[in-house]
Amino acid sequence: MKELTEKGNQKLSILNIFVKNKDEVVVGEMHSGEYYKLIFEYQKQKDIDPKQLTIVLQFKNENDELVTTIATDELGTKFSEVKEKGTIEVEIPRLQFREGRYSMQYMISEKLSFNTPHQVVDYLQDAFTLTVIRGDYWHSGVLNRPKGFIQEASIQLL
Repeated sequence: MKELTEKGNQKLSILNIFVKNKDEVVVGEMHSGEYYKLIFEYQKQKDIDPKQLTIVLQFKNENDELVTTIATDELGTKFSEVKEKGTIEVEIPRLQFREGRYSMQYMISEKLSFNTPHQVVDYLQDAFTLTVIRGDYWHSGVLNRPKGFIQEASIQLL
């Protein structure tokens, strides 16, 4: 649950964060290699231009090291409407985290013009903790090792 350390102009605020698996069941732990959706329930307080909305999620490991970032501007995501109350759904087709605990922070911002910096709408550090359990990511019958991030690859001996 959120703490009172959120920042921003609060035109929109996140009320709740949870994870669903491929069967749409809310889960507390995630398995490496599986499909998940991160769900953010929000409430809009003031008008926001959906075309200027940017959402950034950053994940840190147990050593407080940044392991990955998901950002709507990098993904090329465009929004058409921001409802009074709704959800932001982040689809993760195949979780690439290895076993461990990862803290997530989010920042929702609005880019008012090309020449101005982003205006922070809502930001919260340590907003959510992901607990990841080892999984058979490669479907090889071997559980992946703990800690870190899985890189898609293949290895050949020629």
